[in-house]
Amino acid sequence: MKKHWRQFLPGRSLLSREQKREFTLGWLSWLGAESVGVLVALLNLIWVPFVAIVGIAIPDKILTIPILAAFVVAVAHFFWLYRLRVRIPRGQMLGAVFAAMGLQWTVARAVGFGLIKDGLPFIRTAKGGSGRRSADFPAFWEAVIGGLLVASAIFLHATNWEFVREIDLFALALAIQSLPFLASVALAVLEGSRLNNFAFWHGLEARLGQMLTRRPAATTTPAPMVAAVPADKHVEPAQ
Repeated sequence: MKKHWRQFLPGRSLLSREQKREFTLGWLSWLGAESVGVLVALLNLIWVPFVAIVGIAIPDKILTIPILAAFVVAVAHFFWLYRLRVRIPRGQMLGAVFAAMGLQWTVARAVGFGLIKDGLPFIRTAKGGSGRRSADFPAFWEAVIGGLLVASAIFLHATNWEFVREIDLFALALAIQSLPFLASVALAVLEGSRLNNFAFWHGLEARLGQMLTRRPAATTTPAPMVAAVPADKHVEPAQ
């Protein structure tokens, strides 16, 4: 945006109005839920001591309800878009939502660096785990921010002695804001485990198939033996 915004002025480029609209929407998507969501989460963490110590509650119509509504709309939009364009089972769709949420901090950090710095190189992300692994935990800051959000939500709800509705809603908003950060932590843990290996799932599928197809051998109980009585002999009952 910093580099090409002049091309959107009248008479400065050969782009059509539709092309300019598509470029603008594509840029704004990076400045939307990911970047604004991280910024609001950090601002809410700063505001937690004022709510807990001073007792200043945030009106639910200013931040709390918009945060909850934005999360519901974003998830619903994701599911609706995947149902229309990507025909996958619901379990895989849920995994896609989980993976998309885990990129919130990465996208916001990239947008922040792009706004304050110029001439940054484009770094290709390693696909499929083929890149060089770092010894540091890749989701360290996501773990810190997510942990602070969850701890703040639990603390505010536990210390809400007067049962103020706005404080409980604010705590719920903090818990929901922690989900993208915790998703990133979960994905980072999953990446380094054997659950990230296709061979593990193929082997597990094969073992489950063998267990389901294996039938216990049927045991038949032999019929009781009855002694045959010759036809020419008549057995008299005992007197």
